[in-house]
Amino acid sequence: MPHQRVIDNVATVPVLRGQRRRAARTAAYQVLERVGLDVKLARRYPAQLSGGEQQRVGVARALAADPPILLMDEPFSAVDPVVRHDLQNEILRLQSELHKTIVFVTHDIDEALRLGERVAVFKGGVLQQCDEPARLLSRPANDFVSRFIGLGRGYRWLQLIDAAGLPVHDVPRLSAENLSGADVFDGWAVVVDEAGAPLGWIDAEGLRRHRDGLALSDSMTGVGSLFRPRGNLSQALDAALSSPSGIGVAVDDDGRVIGGVLAADVLAAVESQRKSR
Repeated sequence: MPHQRVIDNVATVPVLRGQRRRAARTAAYQVLERVGLDVKLARRYPAQLSGGEQQRVGVARALAADPPILLMDEPFSAVDPVVRHDLQNEILRLQSELHKTIVFVTHDIDEALRLGERVAVFKGGVLQQCDEPARLLSRPANDFVSRFIGLGRGYRWLQLIDAAGLPVHDVPRLSAENLSGADVFDGWAVVVDEAGAPLGWIDAEGLRRHRDGLALSDSMTGVGSLFRPRGNLSQALDAALSSPSGIGVAVDDDGRVIGGVLAADVLAAVESQRKSR
C-alpha cells in the first residue's frame, strides 16, 4: 500500500486480525530482518525503495501473518535478472528455514524448475502435467509440455544434478602481493588476494606485462563464473566454459580458491547419470 510506510505495510494483516499495533510493529521488524532488509528502510514509503526491496517487503508482509500456505503470483516478474536471482535464493533460504508450503505462479520455466519441488504446467487453465522437475524434463507428458520446456531441456536437466563428487583439481595460484617475484610459468594461474579470493586469471604474457609496469587489473583476465562444491552440474559447466583457461574456479563458502573444475568431468558425470536413469 503506497500510502503506508514499510513497517505499517508489513504489520497490516496482524493488526487487522486483532494484534496490538505496537506488538505487530515489533514483529514486523523481525520479519524485515528475516527477508534480508535493513530495518533502516522501515520508515520509508514503497516509492522510496528499489524494485527488489519492494518485492522483499511483499514477502515480509505475507510472512508477518504466519500463514500455513503462501501464494506468490509472479512476484519477481518486474525486476532485473540479477535481482531476480537474488530473490529466488532468498525464497529458497526462507523455505528451508520456515518449512512452509509455497504455491509459486510463474511463466518462467527456469524459475519453476529452480524453485519447485513439484511443477504443474497448465494450458488454458487445464492441467497438463504435475511432476518433480527431473521427471518433467525427462518425460514431458505431451507436445505442449515439451514445447513449453523448450529446446534447452537437456541443459536445464544439469541444474537438477548435484555436483557432489565432481573432482576438484589443483590449480596454480599466485598471490597478488608477491606477483612481481613469481616464477615464469606455462599456461594460466589464478591470482588471489590476501584472503585467498580469486581476482582473475593471468598467463605468462600477462605476468611479463605486469612486470613491465602494466596495472594488475589490465594484466589479468576475468575469472568467469565461480563454482561452489555444493552447487549443481550446470554451475560447474558454466564455470569451466566461462573461464579463459578452460578450468572453472572452485571456491569455498568464504570465497577462497580451493581448486578448479573441468568441463570434461562434468560431461563424464552427465554420462554416468544418463546410464543410471
